[in-house]
Amino acid sequence: MSKRFLSLSLALCLFSISQPILATQRTQEVVKSIGTIKVDEELLKLLITSLLGKGGLEEAYSISKKAIELFPKSAYWLDLHAKICLWTGRNQEAFETYSKLANLRPSKDSIKNLFLMALATNRFDVASQLIKKYEYLREDRSIKDLVYIFEQAGELKELIRLLEGLYEKKRDTSILYSLAQISYNYGDVEKAFEYMKRLEKEHGITSSEQASLYSNILFTMRRYEKALFVLKKYVKLAKDEDIEYFENLSDLAWPLKDIETAFYASQRLESLGKARLVDYIRLYMVLYSRKKYQEASIYAKRGYEKYKDLYLLSAYVQSLANIERWEEIVSFLSKKEEEVLKSSYLSGLYFRALYKVGKRDYATSFLKTALKNRFSEDLLAQAIYSAIEGSDRNLAIYIENNFKQFKDRMPKEFASLYTFLQNAKSALDLLRDMKRESLEDLLTYSDVLALYGREEEASQIRFSLFKKLSQDMEDTYKDPNKLYAYLRVGIYYMSASQIDQVLRIAKDSLSKVAYEDIYQTYLISQDQQDKLSYMANIEKKELKPWMQLNIALNYDDRDKQKELLEKYVDILPIRDRVEALRRTGQLKEAGAYAFKGLEENREDYLLYKQFRDLAREHYSLFEDELSYVNFGDVFFLRNYINLRHYMAKGIYLLYDSDSWLRLSNKNASIKRTENTLFNRIKLRKVFDKSYVEAGFSYLSSLRGVGGFSLGYGTYLSNRTSLQASLDVNQPSYESIYMLQGGMKDSFSLSIQHGLSSRLFLSMK
Repeated sequence: MSKRFLSLSLALCLFSISQPILATQRTQEVVKSIGTIKVDEELLKLLITSLLGKGGLEEAYSISKKAIELFPKSAYWLDLHAKICLWTGRNQEAFETYSKLANLRPSKDSIKNLFLMALATNRFDVASQLIKKYEYLREDRSIKDLVYIFEQAGELKELIRLLEGLYEKKRDTSILYSLAQISYNYGDVEKAFEYMKRLEKEHGITSSEQASLYSNILFTMRRYEKALFVLKKYVKLAKDEDIEYFENLSDLAWPLKDIETAFYASQRLESLGKARLVDYIRLYMVLYSRKKYQEASIYAKRGYEKYKDLYLLSAYVQSLANIERWEEIVSFLSKKEEEVLKSSYLSGLYFRALYKVGKRDYATSFLKTALKNRFSEDLLAQAIYSAIEGSDRNLAIYIENNFKQFKDRMPKEFASLYTFLQNAKSALDLLRDMKRESLEDLLTYSDVLALYGREEEASQIRFSLFKKLSQDMEDTYKDPNKLYAYLRVGIYYMSASQIDQVLRIAKDSLSKVAYEDIYQTYLISQDQQDKLSYMANIEKKELKPWMQLNIALNYDDRDKQKELLEKYVDILPIRDRVEALRRTGQLKEAGAYAFKGLEENREDYLLYKQFRDLAREHYSLFEDELSYVNFGDVFFLRNYINLRHYMAKGIYLLYDSDSWLRLSNKNASIKRTENTLFNRIKLRKVFDKSYVEAGFSYLSSLRGVGGFSLGYGTYLSNRTSLQASLDVNQPSYESIYMLQGGMKDSFSLSIQHGLSSRLFLSMK
């Protein structure tokens, strides 16, 4: 093909550009022709300009590709071809073309274009080399870009050398920060620390990012306190969007026990809506430890609703329980019973709340389901203490009957349960070999010993505790547990004025329940039942059943005694319940519970005496006493028979016989002696608070004489009783002469008042 023909073809190609199909055909023909003959470069430039003007990028690419083959040292064609490659998405070819152009003519523009294409094609090795070679490239890029390029190229040492040089020129804090960050990220912690020290010294920490990096470096060096110090020092630099800063501040402060700082950081995150699960847990724990249960419940609930965490659900409920918001607990958990059953602890709290709001039957039913579904000692313990706190004999008996196989695994809890059920023997068996170190353990053990009848041993423990707690009263007043224990034992050893003084202090320190328990117990110990009764009837204070029974016995309120016995007989104090059963005419039950009490509290002497007196006074009885008597050198065989038979409805038949059989007479002054026989029969009617009796008697000796007896007895109050009797023609045994036929008439009146359970005052 001649040059003239090629020029004509180019001209025709230019002419046909307006016709797309013709243009493509002509262009293809020209491209095939280029390289086989000599080409007119100017016409080729004109052609490609026309193609680019009409948007024929692919055709232009074909022309330019041939052109750089024809003119490999033409900067024009290399630059144009690189651009066309870029426009048509051929980035790699564009990079290679710019590389040739830069080698051919290393102008500022060609170097910049090559640099940009190196970045576009991820040729960071080329980009980093260009930066090192051409300073103007360094000036055009940010420190962040430079770091990125060299990191991608894997040239860390070169990067550090480059940045150090830049810093010496510019003294820019961002360069030192980058140097520290690079060194830290790649494990050179000591070097990173030196850079940050230099930054702080020469410029000061000016951003939260710098403070965070400095703290992280110190943390990695295990300088935890210093790391926390840095975050705290520059916390004012942190903005709301610096979430990681506050997270690190909380995470670092918490294990270092800087609770205030951890609380502040987690609270800040929560206010920004960025609190993590751990932040909600920390907020709850801090507020709970400060006894700010209302605020603690708010954060626990928010955290639970956000993360559905079972611990926070339990925390929320526990906080409400501490402020006795039982209705809220029941309302909240009643919709989540399936979830509640997954946690034994939560089940225990729900059970307790149900119990507190009066849903005891449902609470017991739920308890059975929970224990069957997922047995837990914690849940069983919660049930035990709920039964004790709620004075629920039925629940206590249910637990004792169905779960006593766990008593050896839960000695403290079951010891409390057995004490509640007035069974000191079983409680003592569990506690005997257990270490008793805490105040609670020692108090429980002393209570069990006292119930069992070992008053002296119990008193020794109480007095030892009293002395120990008295040594540092300032410390005792500060600790609610110690103060409660001090009052528990102090009741036995302090004067009324001393106790009143301590109670005034305790009112603001103890919980409401603990204070009222101590105060009410103190009133009973001081025989101030009137005041306690006023609190119950007028102020509507809730009294425990044993306190109510004490008041009922004090006022001899038989109806109240019956009511309490029906509801609580198994958990009432052993001697008080026997006395109440006796007074209300339930003599058979009184004997049964007295016997049961002795089986379970074997060293209780007063209970034994009570049982013996009860048997002698109220049950059917037969006694036969045979004795040998020397009466003024006259010797007799005496046989005394006493019979008491219960007939019906409080009516007793009483019979006694006293016979004296003469064996010998060595008294010369007495010539004649006879056998003596005395028989007496009575009927006694026992009423609610009193009794009356009447009977006839006959004495047979030297002569026969009949007589009669009348008797009356009544309770004037709980501790005061009155008895009166009239006896006519009754035998007298003052002397041998009176024995042989002497008679006497008498009237007696006696009043007995109990000063305490062990001391009585009698007047006759």
